[in-house]
Amino acid sequence: GTDAGTYDGAFTGEVVIKAGNDDVTSNYKVTKDPGKLTIKPIADEVLVTITGETAEKTYNGAEQSVEGFKYTATIGEGENVKGEVKAALKDGKEAIAKGTNADKYMMSLTKDSFNVTSKNYSNLKVVVNDGSLVINKRPVTFTGETAEKTYNTKEQEITGITVSKTGGESD
Repeated sequence: GTDAGTYDGAFTGEVVIKAGNDDVTSNYKVTKDPGKLTIKPIADEVLVTITGETAEKTYNGAEQSVEGFKYTATIGEGENVKGEVKAALKDGKEAIAKGTNADKYMMSLTKDSFNVTSKNYSNLKVVVNDGSLVINKRPVTFTGETAEKTYNTKEQEITGITVSKTGGESD
């Protein structure tokens, strides 16, 4: 075996008992007891850091989202053992943050959101950094009309306005 666990032993070939050059196997009742191999998991602490995805977007009037997570697994002085550790969301949990209005939306990920397992490491310390979506306010500029008029004893006004949004659109 290569991973931690218990493995049944096995014999290959036939048992032959010799006295000098003579085969005397038939004089014995041979019992094969192959034994077992037990490989114990490493007890050193493995730091599993799970980080939810993050995104920053601009308000557009529609629901927006970010989803997913990444993880690392390190032991000792930062040796990567990720291939030996699995991190998955538990049933009914999701790594998604979504919203429509300008605000910050969290995924609400915690250690209890994940199943973290390893065949070969028994001391897993899990740290979770929650993911988030930030929807920023969309910039808009209202520019009033500018005019020059001559005094005429009556009330005068200007009524034009230009609205400028991000991306050069105007209404």
